[in-house]
Amino acid sequence: DEAYIEFARDPECLDGLTQISADRPLAVLRTFSKIYGLAGIR
Repeated sequence: DEAYIEFARDPECLDGLTQISADRPLAVLRTFSKIYGLAGIR
């Protein structure tokens, strides 16, 4: 879950897309509501 990845201050923080390898499946989830302030639009 990378809902708050844009708020990570650590420059060493790796996102899920850099962790993808050919032999291990990975689902990367992100959200627009947290970073773009869209939570109240529902």
